Amino acid sequence: MLKVYHLRHLNDDPPAWAIVVAHNSTEARHLAGWRRSETKTRCIGEYTGARQDAWVMAQRREGVAG
Repeated sequence: MLKVYHLRHLNDDPPAWAIVVAHNSTEARHLAGWRRSETKTRCIGEYTGARQDAWVMAQRREGVAG
């Protein structure tokens, strides 16, 4: 089952964020390209659309190193 995750990068000003559809939080962080130690991850709901693969819905990476 796919879930929608909100990720917030902790080491950035202004804050970087991502909305990711993934099977779990590890996959969500991987798709966003961020490590666990630098990310606050929160499940915000279930994805009920037609797509069955994981993907990044939206992302703001301004100022994030790496």
